[in-house]
Amino acid sequence: MSLGILVLFITINNPHANIDTLTGLYNHLYLARKSNELISAGKSFHIITVYLYQLKHINKIAGVQGGNSILKLTARKLGEMCGKKAFRTTGKSFMILTGSLEEYEYYLTQLKRMFDGNSKLNVNNKIITMPVIISGIMNAQKLGDSGLILEYAEYLEALSAKNGLTEVIQDDYQTMNGFLYNKRVEQYLHKAITEDLFEIYYQPVYSTRKKCFITLEALSRLQHPELGWIAPDVFIQIAEKNHMIEQITDLQFSRVCRFLGENRYLMRHLLNVKVNLSSLDLMRNDCSRHFIRIMDAYKIPHNWIQFEITETVATECNAGLRRVAEEFTDAGIGLCLDDFGSGYANLNTVMRLPFSVIKVDRSLLFDICRDEKRAIFYESVVETFHKMNYHIVSEGVETQEEMEQISSWGVEMIQGYYFSKPLPEKELLELLKKQDNIER
Repeated sequence: MSLGILVLFITINNPHANIDTLTGLYNHLYLARKSNELISAGKSFHIITVYLYQLKHINKIAGVQGGNSILKLTARKLGEMCGKKAFRTTGKSFMILTGSLEEYEYYLTQLKRMFDGNSKLNVNNKIITMPVIISGIMNAQKLGDSGLILEYAEYLEALSAKNGLTEVIQDDYQTMNGFLYNKRVEQYLHKAITEDLFEIYYQPVYSTRKKCFITLEALSRLQHPELGWIAPDVFIQIAEKNHMIEQITDLQFSRVCRFLGENRYLMRHLLNVKVNLSSLDLMRNDCSRHFIRIMDAYKIPHNWIQFEITETVATECNAGLRRVAEEFTDAGIGLCLDDFGSGYANLNTVMRLPFSVIKVDRSLLFDICRDEKRAIFYESVVETFHKMNYHIVSEGVETQEEMEQISSWGVEMIQGYYFSKPLPEKELLELLKKQDNIER
């Protein structure tokens, strides 16, 4: 035991045990130790990160050895500039720890010159430009933990446009608050999943031909006891990043099925209820069987559900996704392409999967009543999909002018605040009964 304690003591206190083997710089373990020592001592310090965000692309061009050469060269330059204050923290990232603002500003200026975007490197006889993201965190000790410092650096890097140029991102009060807000949401998600604290709101979709609501979209909502309502985009993105989205989807889908089971009379008048699936949901080994089992457990006919797949997921279509889509349709479950026009989907993307409904994103609706070119484009999208026998849902309709315009182009199904915002179960049932669309 004494020998083991001695070995552990020597390892912890031997900085050479925390050397990155490829670059020779100290690694993230040693940086964490130094940061925590400074925090415990009440000393201020500042962090600069250098993120080689195009390293994966460089590996494709110059091979892994070429990428390693870039890493070694970067490490050598950083080492020459600031010695033992440079660290390699991840495969693509380096950090510099400084003890004064003067030093921080000096290194930041030097890094901007070093990666000014005009410098080119010769790697294996290939001329390569090496753009980076340089992030600055002043008074990093205020985060109170080395792990949070590394996470905050990644958060800053994620704010970059990654447009092929060197970018400099400086931490500020607003950005820090955004990061800390996300951390609080992330912590609350664990409790929300354990205790099933999520809610389901339903947004009705209106049929201009039948003059009534004919389908619903189920939407997740989450309220924090102190932060209030958390934007769905925020908690869903955090849940996907931390691989919690599958658990949330299961909780929510079970709740949708339970709601339909308790109000079966709804489906005498509605076509279906639309439920969103994330890319991680679709990557499950038994994806289709998993959701079919849940439906069967609540005795929900398969055609009562239509799964929505976002445009982003559809553009990454592969054999696995095609198989899951076919299994859904073979079981009688419909598929809807969500957010068409928000990214890079095209007709080829649409046709690779068996969609029956296309939702046209709100972004394409912007200014169509005043901009002739936008109007022509939107109308041509609708016309093309109609010729291919797809049903169209226009998302985000908020004004009568918009509603009348798209209706004149043959759009029958409209989803948006003009007809109804997303509603909790009780208010939804009251709305449907009020319009005399649904009777028990």
